[in-house]
Amino acid sequence: AAKAKAITQTVLKQNPDLCGIVGFWDGMDIGTAAAVKEAGLTGKVYVATSGGGERRGACELVKSGALDLDLSYDVPTQAEQMAGMIKWLVSSGVKPGSVKGSMYTTLIPITKDNAAIAIDFIIFYKVLDPLTSVLSVQDFKGAAINIASTTLRSVVGDMSLDDVLSKREDMNSALRIRLDDVTERWGVKVANVEVREIKPPPAVLEAMTRQMSAERSRRAIITESEGQKQASVTVAEGQKQSSILQAEGERQSAELRAQGFAAALRRILEVARDVDTTTMTLQYLETLKQIGTSPSTKFVIPVELTSLLSGVLNGNSNGTHNGVVMPDAAGPRK
Repeated sequence: AAKAKAITQTVLKQNPDLCGIVGFWDGMDIGTAAAVKEAGLTGKVYVATSGGGERRGACELVKSGALDLDLSYDVPTQAEQMAGMIKWLVSSGVKPGSVKGSMYTTLIPITKDNAAIAIDFIIFYKVLDPLTSVLSVQDFKGAAINIASTTLRSVVGDMSLDDVLSKREDMNSALRIRLDDVTERWGVKVANVEVREIKPPPAVLEAMTRQMSAERSRRAIITESEGQKQASVTVAEGQKQSSILQAEGERQSAELRAQGFAAALRRILEVARDVDTTTMTLQYLETLKQIGTSPSTKFVIPVELTSLLSGVLNGNSNGTHNGVVMPDAAGPRK
């Protein structure tokens, strides 16, 4: 644009009677328009441009009057369409000049949030009044396509990119209603309008891809976290059940041991009831024998031993028998 501006300034000085400039790339012709405006020749020098470069800036310049015309086109799409038409003409064998065809470039409107998107759509219509369709408009098919393109620009211009991508049915309905109002006076009924394809800009597609990847990563992290949470809960529940079962087992084991100990005591008690005094005395004497072999110098003898030994000992007056010290009623002796 800067280079085009410099060249245009030179051309304007060399050609003061210049009446118009036609460019082939709007990105460059923005500089041309700026040079014409600075020279004070806006409205005197007709500036037209074309192409698919800085479309948004070119449209602003058209609105401001710096550019008189901006004709946008899509060279790759038009070339593809022309190649397909030529291939059909060559392979069909039709006589040259006997067939008329029309090509309509994919529309590139700008959304409410300033996103330039390519939209391809189909119109289904039927002629209700053949006479009116011929007398009211020269080419009702081309007129319907053009009015559809204009209407689509208006509809898309009031929608954000997200709404255009997600609310296609609403867009089709709005187009059909608006077209019906216009084409009705031509004797043509628009049956349906279908948007076939929407192509966001490459930068938007890249951003959408990153957004989708981030969303999937977020879902994966959430799913992994939920799985870890469920696993932790399951492990905790398992440990809880294990502790409960272990405690229950210990309780039952203690009860069984207590029951066994109680049964043993009851058995001992039953046996002890049948033991006579002489047997008990002999058991005490055996115990005393084991005590005598101990290195200890002090012994404590229970009082009950006196009554048990009374039947064995013959009441020795000094309270001794064979060197054994007998306790009296006052308590044990050392």
